[in-house]
Amino acid sequence: MSYKNYIIKLNNKFIQSYENGDFLKTILTGERILKIYEDNKDTDCEDYNRMLSDVAYIYMRSGKYIKARTMYISAFNFFYKNKPNSLILSDIANNLGITHNHCGDMYGCTDCFNIALDIRKEHLPNSMENYCISLYNMGSLLFDLEKYENASDFFRHAINLHKKNDDFYIDCIDFIGYCFEETKKFEKACECFEEANALIIKIFGDESTLYLQNIYYTASLYVKAKNYVEARACFEKSIHLIKQKLGVKHPFYAEALNKAASVYMFLSNEKRALILRQKAINILKNTIGENHLYYASSLKGIGDNFMKLNEYGEAIEVYKKAIEIKERITGNDCLNCFYEKLSLSRAYKNLEKYEDAIDVLKEYIENPPENEDMLIEFLTEISYIYILMDKKDELYNIYRKLTNHEPDFNFEQMSKDIKNSDYFEYDFNMFNAPNISEFGPYEHETGDLLENGGYIYNNDIDDISKYDDDFYINSEEAEYNYNTSDYFGNYSEEDDINNNNNDDDDNGTLF
Repeated sequence: MSYKNYIIKLNNKFIQSYENGDFLKTILTGERILKIYEDNKDTDCEDYNRMLSDVAYIYMRSGKYIKARTMYISAFNFFYKNKPNSLILSDIANNLGITHNHCGDMYGCTDCFNIALDIRKEHLPNSMENYCISLYNMGSLLFDLEKYENASDFFRHAINLHKKNDDFYIDCIDFIGYCFEETKKFEKACECFEEANALIIKIFGDESTLYLQNIYYTASLYVKAKNYVEARACFEKSIHLIKQKLGVKHPFYAEALNKAASVYMFLSNEKRALILRQKAINILKNTIGENHLYYASSLKGIGDNFMKLNEYGEAIEVYKKAIEIKERITGNDCLNCFYEKLSLSRAYKNLEKYEDAIDVLKEYIENPPENEDMLIEFLTEISYIYILMDKKDELYNIYRKLTNHEPDFNFEQMSKDIKNSDYFEYDFNMFNAPNISEFGPYEHETGDLLENGGYIYNNDIDDISKYDDDFYINSEEAEYNYNTSDYFGNYSEEDDINNNNNDDDDNGTLF
């Protein structure tokens, strides 16, 4: 049997292994085929380089991006020299761009995506799926490069050509929303996500995981837009779906309660917010346990809630507990507990226990935060306390030590104004830390809704096969499903924790 006949036999096994989802066997077979070509010194042929790109694709799907990139570069060089305007070159360029993206080479990624886009623009109909995918990939790349307006243009172009209400269309709309979010146009971002939500309901239903993910993110956008009524409505829908999918004894359900509580704080319904936070902390205690950073973060949220209710003694106890947990987990690095200690100091200050308030912050005088925002917040708070204590010299000395220049404010005037007001308005070009705790560890990054490492789509096998006689693996159908079964896990639905709480809600919320 000639080596080429043997390669044909192995190639059938290669395709069969791939179709069976056995990537390890696929790679071993592909490497064996490549070795046969190399042993016979037949590497300067199209079949060898097609197989090289096929094996590279399997490595890429397996997360071996450096290995895949090396193989794609060899295949790219061959086809760029011998078939410089072919669709197979566009596919290799597209996937080489993906590996460049994962390896952090944004310039190489840009060049490859441009080559793929130019070839597909010339050879494929505008409505062709692979051409739209190239537009999407360029938009994603520009988004990564923080060129949000240009990125948005590519996503709009993809939508205009695609013209199908499907998950690809939805994802492009979401990305346009992300671009608005990054440019602080939060109301526009909300409009995009609401449009996407309507399509998701139409296509997948209002109980789908995709709808849950999108409505959850929409709620956070409404918070940024300061539209707290709509944010509350979105969180209510999210919580209802999370309850259905996970039950009420799951950290994700607790996180949603914490987020909703933050919205109620913005709506000045601190009592309702506290009820939700207490439910959340009980769930977390029985799931992730007390020795966890998110548990400590949630405790801080309860402390913030007590502060809003003017229950400073309760806030102090909660803050101390949060600090104890954080220090146990992260060690004695005081910067890890900066915001908890800042809040604890404020609680002492509000009880007019100024010496205690100073004691909490003293370590930052000797070990000041390197982060500029933290330093500003620390200076703001300790200045406030020293002014209330009429300790001008101490304040000026600290200010000189930490800023290396003379204070530029009038102590006497500030002291007079503070004692005649309910709120400290002097910020020395500073800003106070927010009272609402951060939203927790499950916050989605833009693009996390996509599988296979983020934003990049692979090629479509059916469409390309119409233009090439030979079938090759690396043009598999684009995958942009939103399978989050690993994220949610398999959880039975438990009885609603609310059944054990007779807390009537005048607002008619779902939780």
